Amino acid sequence: MHGWMVDTLGTNLGRSDAPRLSVFLAFLVVAGGLVWGQQDSTKAPPSRFQIQTQAPPEVEKKAEKVEETSSTGKAEAVVKAPRAARPADYREQSVDGHRILNGVKWVPANRKMGRPKQLWSAYMHGVVDHFATPIGWQALLGDKGNVRKLLDSKTLLNAAPFKQANMPSLRLTAGQSLVTPRALPVTAGGRIRLFLWAVSKDGKVANRTWHATAGIDLVTRDASGATVSSRSSRLGVQGNVPWHCYYIDFASSSAGSGAAAAEGEGTDAAASTTATKGGEFLRFYNRTAGTVWFSALSWEAVSEENTYENDEMQDPVSGSLSPNPMYDSLPYHLCAPMGKLFEWRFLQGAKAGLKGQTIDLTTKVGLATYLKDVAVRDPHQLSYAASALPTWHRYGTELQVIPTLEEGWLEAFGKGIAGLQDSATGLWGYEGCPGSIAVTWHIVDGVFGGRRIPRRDRPDLPTPWRSVEGMELPNAARLVDSVLAAQVTYRGKNGRSVRAAWAESAYHTQGKGATPSKERCSLGATANAVSLLRLASRYAGKAYSSRVESAVRDAFRYVLDHCVTADGLWTQSDTDREATHDGFMPRLIDATPYLERRTLATIPRPDVKAEPVKKGVAELQWLSPSDRCVSMRIYCVPRGTGPQAINESHLVGIVQRGPGRLPDVDPLILVETLRGVAGQRWGTRWDGFGEQTHLVWKLGLLPEALALTVGGESIRVTVGKVEEKSVFVSGVSWYGEESPVRKVELIEGEEEEEEEEEDGEEEEEEEGEDDADAKAEEEEEEEEEANDEAEAPGEEQPEEMEPAPAEE
Repeated sequence: MHGWMVDTLGTNLGRSDAPRLSVFLAFLVVAGGLVWGQQDSTKAPPSRFQIQTQAPPEVEKKAEKVEETSSTGKAEAVVKAPRAARPADYREQSVDGHRILNGVKWVPANRKMGRPKQLWSAYMHGVVDHFATPIGWQALLGDKGNVRKLLDSKTLLNAAPFKQANMPSLRLTAGQSLVTPRALPVTAGGRIRLFLWAVSKDGKVANRTWHATAGIDLVTRDASGATVSSRSSRLGVQGNVPWHCYYIDFASSSAGSGAAAAEGEGTDAAASTTATKGGEFLRFYNRTAGTVWFSALSWEAVSEENTYENDEMQDPVSGSLSPNPMYDSLPYHLCAPMGKLFEWRFLQGAKAGLKGQTIDLTTKVGLATYLKDVAVRDPHQLSYAASALPTWHRYGTELQVIPTLEEGWLEAFGKGIAGLQDSATGLWGYEGCPGSIAVTWHIVDGVFGGRRIPRRDRPDLPTPWRSVEGMELPNAARLVDSVLAAQVTYRGKNGRSVRAAWAESAYHTQGKGATPSKERCSLGATANAVSLLRLASRYAGKAYSSRVESAVRDAFRYVLDHCVTADGLWTQSDTDREATHDGFMPRLIDATPYLERRTLATIPRPDVKAEPVKKGVAELQWLSPSDRCVSMRIYCVPRGTGPQAINESHLVGIVQRGPGRLPDVDPLILVETLRGVAGQRWGTRWDGFGEQTHLVWKLGLLPEALALTVGGESIRVTVGKVEEKSVFVSGVSWYGEESPVRKVELIEGEEEEEEEEEDGEEEEEEEGEDDADAKAEEEEEEEEEANDEAEAPGEEQPEEMEPAPAEE
């Protein structure tokens, strides 16, 4: 994060007193003018909802005890909580007049110690809810009769010996969903962990492991009731899964108006909130099949005491960090973090006791069976599991936690995945959809991504873990042709064909640029398409480079014009009315050349007037800015540094040409604005994408303090000693292309000698007046000389040149 200073009318409005201040620039279009602002992004990171899954019971209405899981894998759960005397190691809570019994061997401070391996069969990551504050249905649902009809008093939570409750469960059958009328009763602000229990019966839908599930979404609304964000928790409850506890970590908004109940023994949160507009609301859903029950919600603040490292969350039986290892399908295992403490036995499937992922993937026969009988029928198996296997193979081998694989396993995988490609289009698809840009991007990125997008300002950074040694992307030219053909076009005002971006129709089908709706841009589809084009074009040949670059440029401009909002957020589609979450924009920016430093001779170099340097500060003015430029960048480098060695770390200031829309500001300013506003709204932290990404690397080059100004205003920048430094300026287009730099000739200003105190105030005033008169005459002469230079014929531009070729 950068403490960039806004230098307007000679006044520094920013804070620059400490490095890496959490201050962001926000260019906001207000009443037709550009307003400089600062936004604090010290909020916690966005709620990265853990992928989660749940369990279904065979409900037996007269059962009074928990039955063992049968050899067929069918789990059965009780309907009523036992009324036996409370065991000595249970802790009792109450909510809405109902009892909750927790098996507690721990106190909050040592909750990570001595956990039995069976704990992971009931609790996601072995993280217990025993010390959380219960949330009653009354607090979330109120007294609405149509909502309370969904409560089931017969199906009760029984996950003995860890958890039991006699409170009713929320019951949803296939196709039902519910948004709670009231907000979660948690303290506004801060990092919160929400627990909930779920159980599922007959909820399995073949070949749909991602979206045909039951779960919850977190919906954040502001004080007016408008939706701020909507995030899926990816619980992934499918099939027949016994009671299981899941949790979601999120940054609670300051919009919530409900008061929170105090945490502790016997807390009753039944009436802890009446918030019906602002705050976090829950959307429960069961999208497709069977029945799912939810129960025993609770919350606690996240602190160092209940923050777990990956190895502390790893299931000791399966070695997985998925939410429910015994019942999760393969994508949930491979989308979870990697643990290094226990062997990854989940790759062995049923051999390791798993009931969700049952195929032994450590053998070539099992691998072939998975690819041909499972993955090819399910887009999410291909996108989130098959495409991730090379990475897991690489790190599992290095960490010595992957089970022994049959010799030639990786080569067999490479041949198998290549065999699923449609050679005519270059695309990968799945049953019912022979060509999917989404699936193709995941496979190219994860299996043929050993060489990343070529950059003009950075050498290649190989990522061999994203590849199969010796294999290159097959049919790359046909793949590029197919993706380009799917870009949406429309008729502009002049009747000419105009390229937009990629719509949702291209996300899951090959398409030909047409879309059945009015949508011309899906941010997710566009991010996939742009990344895919730039990855694949290096294999397709130089003939494709200019076509790809032109298509990407047009698509990105369409996104800026139709998805970026005036307040610095972004929608997920050009047809959306609200900005709902922070997805895809950082990845799209990273995939484009938007932030790549590249020079074009056709962009005019700025003409600059420079005042004499005083006390290490230079004052510059951009004279007659060109319409080709949205900004002027100012670089200060050690004397003797050549133009080719200049980069963003040498920036000392940016002059924006004038007030305008966000798409027409300097790309560095726009990206910092998006990052800052998203941090305010969603808690987004872009540094989590990894230093190997161009976006994170480029933002890391930016200085901690930077002077900024708008229009014809002079800008003051710190340059130090004139004899030790050189200053260069460049003009910048909306797309980040720069003119050749122009060196600014600086001269050292004369320092006024300080008078001795004993000379008297009267003598100092007289000499000060004389100095001021002399300075005014000197400035007048310099201004006349500058005007003469400005009226002189412009310097001849070098011949037009293409961007420098990428290093291979």
